[in-house]
Amino acid sequence: MSTKNEKWYVKNVHLENYKSISSCDIDFRDGLNIIIGKNGSGKTNFMNFLYNSLNNKDGIIPNSLSKVIFKNKKDIVEITQQKILIKSKFPFRKNERYYIEILKNSEKLETKSKSIDSVVKDMSYKFVKHGIPYGQLSFFEKPVDFSYKNGKLETEINYLGETFCVFVYKLFIQFNFSSKLRSLKSIKSRLFDLLNEKIRELLQKTLAQFTPIKDIRVNETINVYKIDKEVNNFAVQNVVVEYFVNDMWIPFDYLSDGTKRLLYIISETVISFENSKEIILVEEPELGIHPHQLFDLMTFLKEESRNKQIIISTHSPDVLDFIDADELDRIIICYYDEKKKTQLRHLTAKEKKNAANYMQGLELSDYWKHSDLEPRD
Repeated sequence: MSTKNEKWYVKNVHLENYKSISSCDIDFRDGLNIIIGKNGSGKTNFMNFLYNSLNNKDGIIPNSLSKVIFKNKKDIVEITQQKILIKSKFPFRKNERYYIEILKNSEKLETKSKSIDSVVKDMSYKFVKHGIPYGQLSFFEKPVDFSYKNGKLETEINYLGETFCVFVYKLFIQFNFSSKLRSLKSIKSRLFDLLNEKIRELLQKTLAQFTPIKDIRVNETINVYKIDKEVNNFAVQNVVVEYFVNDMWIPFDYLSDGTKRLLYIISETVISFENSKEIILVEEPELGIHPHQLFDLMTFLKEESRNKQIIISTHSPDVLDFIDADELDRIIICYYDEKKKTQLRHLTAKEKKNAANYMQGLELSDYWKHSDLEPRD
């Protein structure tokens, strides 16, 4: 079990040559961070590039560079990633080389077989983008099938989605194939009970507190089939999740768009691998959500940020009301400079002093709307 002292977080990010980003550098704090900025300033480009860098993906464009510094109470790890275009003597052929350098406490590590996960261990990264990612919400949205063979979950993670695979992983580590589970009927009964037990354990209380969904369950329509003669090898089909809203059980399609959005954000934030230390990016959580429910959602995210690093981009002044006067360095302003392109910065000492004085009697959201918290054109 990881302890609080071992928890990693992103301390600093330096990004170069990605869309509107020429070169930008910004520090983050553990816990909650909020990025504000006008349309076209480059917030989405920054969040996308940061997520790709955290996941050690090849998705970054050629000649771009990312340097991410992770920190906990004992160690500092600096990871530099770059995709370089190499000129080829053959026409129309593009050669690329992906470069990664890892330093731990300023000591360079061998990079050939190293990855972020091998040094900054037990990390989990998620990017909750704006809108509702239809077709990507795994079993929350539509029926799913999977198989269990020789003690392992066998399925395509791209099909089920990361969150559902984590959920099923949590479930099957508790699945006990005792001598009593020799028939398909007994396996189905045990699996059905575990599915409902685990999904309620993970989500029911949180959804009931922060969303219109008061309960959640797996429908009895699941089917279990033998793959071969081995009792431990079977396929599961038609796992359907239902939601209790306004005193009735309904499928995902019947939920309002705002409720779907809340379900998406909360499930992605809550469901994680055992012992993982999470960094979660959330893009514009306010979209499609009623102001009262946005208040509930931000209450949830603020609570979750005690144990996770959460980086939010937003256009909603109300989101800033979850920042206290001594936490103003958690606000990051994204802006576009004609020469430097996308830039990010913290509030100056003067800006923090003015905002803190304003907050003695009024809300920080009003200060953002009616003052110079964010410079105007």
